[in-house]
Amino acid sequence: MRHLGGPLRIACVGGGSMFMPSIAHGIAASMALPDAQVFGAELALVDPDPGRAERMATYVGVLARSRHLPLTAAMRPLSAALDGADLVICSAGLPERRARLDAIYGRLGWAVPPEGPGVVAEAAATGPFVLDLARQAVGRCPGAPMVGLVDPTDVLAGAARRRFGHAGLRPLGLCVEVETLRGTLAFGLGLPEEDVTLVYGGVNHVGWVARFLVAGRDGYAELGGELSVLSHRAGMYPENRMISEIYGLTGLIRSSASRAWPFVLTATPPAALPDGCRLQREALKAALEAGRPIPEPPRCHPLAAPLNCPGTGRAVGRMARALATGEPSVMALQVPYAGEALGWSPEITVEVPAVVTPGGIDPVQVGPLPPGVDGLPRMLGQQRAIASDYLAGPDEQVLRRALAATPHWGSVAQIHALAAALHTEFAAELDAAVSG
Repeated sequence: MRHLGGPLRIACVGGGSMFMPSIAHGIAASMALPDAQVFGAELALVDPDPGRAERMATYVGVLARSRHLPLTAAMRPLSAALDGADLVICSAGLPERRARLDAIYGRLGWAVPPEGPGVVAEAAATGPFVLDLARQAVGRCPGAPMVGLVDPTDVLAGAARRRFGHAGLRPLGLCVEVETLRGTLAFGLGLPEEDVTLVYGGVNHVGWVARFLVAGRDGYAELGGELSVLSHRAGMYPENRMISEIYGLTGLIRSSASRAWPFVLTATPPAALPDGCRLQREALKAALEAGRPIPEPPRCHPLAAPLNCPGTGRAVGRMARALATGEPSVMALQVPYAGEALGWSPEITVEVPAVVTPGGIDPVQVGPLPPGVDGLPRMLGQQRAIASDYLAGPDEQVLRRALAATPHWGSVAQIHALAAALHTEFAAELDAAVSG
């Protein structure tokens, strides 16, 4: 093993969020690989609530000391966190922005589907925060990957790339769905998670697994019967029924274990399963009181894990290792201007496996998705590309075009009304975010 010079500097915006224990565990695991290069990491935690950030910094210290790792964390103002950062991660919750969007729906008297127009509306609400962060990152850590977990991850990455890519910004979307799907399949099928490989393509929340491999073998061919009854296994959550039902309909797995839109699934009664959010809060509290890390059960459904989205934390750890050591790593990313991976327009930000190295983020060439299932993510990708255009330079006509790309949800008058309401509420903030 050889120690690399200088710790990897990671700016964590939303550093008090419940993603932080998972991210810390993922980085710690990537540091502790046997017979591998050793690297250090410094986490600069940025959060509007100092108490939350301080609590997470304390927990990172508990984790690092227990495993004797060169991992540190401290609360920092945004400017200090970004200065010279090697990696920027944004996991801010932005509840006040989402509340403003809900208020718009309340004034209109109706809401829209969560995908399609709902994504466009959510992007208008969360866009100002993320684009302001991107503008500041360009000046303080040019060239650093900026990984967004704030929804809609693909739209926001595309907008930041349009506006600041010329200045060296590398914005990427990272959704929890693909890694959670991989963990769910491993749990339900009784497999080691590292044996499950998914080759997929689509957009955030809506894609398809083109190849499902188990220890390198064709999982579709070998485990098709198991997939058909997977949702009935003990410990599976009700939303996981989409895996079996959509597989039975199409012969394919969606790239999410819980987001079935626009498919309507069979209704099932509520199940008495662990509340993941409460479990995670309680696990963190107990760990801080005991001065010991949160335990990681060897076989656990991701939604019942004591860490929030543990697969996503491990993915961040793999990215950190790749950036620190130069060892390539493959992970699920939403990659700006890489639509050629699916044969789509290069303006679409696609979700595909991507190879991470210090020199770049390169999408794996998935190839065309099977006919019949590629239409929905392709259509949504085109809509989201237009939404990214709107965020990068707010123009109400562009916003109307984005909403009209999936017009099935409402009348022409409703499309006009929603566009006007969103533009009135957020356009000035979008302008200010990109111009400073």
